[in-house]
Order: sequence, then C-alpha cells, then structure tokens
Amino acid sequence: MGILAIVALLIVGYFAFSAVWGIAEFIIAVLIWALIGFLAGQLTRGQGFGLIGNVLVGLVGGMVGGFVFRVIGIGGLGNLPLVGGILTGVIGAVITVMLVNLVNGNRGKNKITA
Repeated sequence: MGILAIVALLIVGYFAFSAVWGIAEFIIAVLIWALIGFLAGQLTRGQGFGLIGNVLVGLVGGMVGGFVFRVIGIGGLGNLPLVGGILTGVIGAVITVMLVNLVNGNRGKNKITA
C-alpha cells in the first residue's frame, strides 16, 4: 500500500507542477507580448497602446513578424532565445501598426522614430 500511495502522490505532483508551470509560461508570454506592443508603440506613436493594446499588438506582431521573416528566408531569427523573439515581434508589430494606420488614413498623425 505504501508504494501505491507514493506513485499516486508522484502522479498528482506531476500534474500539479505541469499546471503551475503552464500558468507561469502563459504569464511570461503575456509580459513579453506587452513589452513588444509597448516598444512598437514607442517606435510608431511615441507612446504605448495601454496594457491590453500592448499585449494584443505584441501577439499579432509576433505572428506577423514570424510570417514575414519566413517568407523572406530568415525565419530562424525568431528561434534565438528571447531576444530574437522580441525583435521579430517588434518588427512585425511595427509593420502591423503601420498597415492599420495606412488603411485607416492616420499616416500624418504618427511619429516614427528610429
């Protein structure tokens, strides 16, 4: 009975650790998306988009940046730990913000700094 209890405890511990680690990974991802959105906002508007806006711009920017870099043949940039992902996301987010502004006709209202 003792071995069965230890095995059950290990299984429960494994699933509990996996759940906690999954939540931590998600929180880290949201923080990185917020950073990407904030940086893209600084480059295109001179200010961020607010917390939720930064997260959304960062998420979309990461997808757009990854797609653009794969199309032009440098998709491995996003595989660099953390820095590559952030750089890919910021470039993709800037592209996204500029395209949205172009469609909305807000070209003259943005301040683009390098």
